[in-house]
Amino acid sequence: MIKCVYATLLLLLLCQCTPDGKGIDVNASTADNNSIQGTIGTAGITKDASTSNATLTITDAFVKPTFPGQKKVIAYLAIHNPSGTQHTLSHVHCNLAGHVQIEREYYEHGALNVKPVEQLIIDPNSKLQFKPRGYRLVLSGLVRELKAEESFEIIFEFERGLSINATVKVKPFG
Repeated sequence: MIKCVYATLLLLLLCQCTPDGKGIDVNASTADNNSIQGTIGTAGITKDASTSNATLTITDAFVKPTFPGQKKVIAYLAIHNPSGTQHTLSHVHCNLAGHVQIEREYYEHGALNVKPVEQLIIDPNSKLQFKPRGYRLVLSGLVRELKAEESFEIIFEFERGLSINATVKVKPFG
């Protein structure tokens, strides 16, 4: 049983990591004033030259399928802010999970660390990527197994009353 659990965890880690291991420059900040600057894996914010006043959009949201009894899964996605207004993500929830938490993976002194993020600032005219070795969304307390090719909703709540429902696809392994 223990070997099966370890094999499952290893498979999940291998399937959710990028093969190139490259990092990109980021310049983001969390609402608790902890600045995130420099290279953080493959996650980051990129500035967009657009000056549109369109609302935020969430794209490319996905998770990998879960196994029977698995209670946690990691979601990756992109938040686009084409407006000239800064937005603060304050809460995320999903009917399929008892708890949803934003986390940030980062390397410090050669070790991978994970830190919960309470609020996340989305700068004007930018795109924030949730990717391995950067920001990620952790859905824990799953109420059922997630099967390949299905989809479900996650609700993102921002300050000033903005709420966005995003469709998350369950991508098959491979």
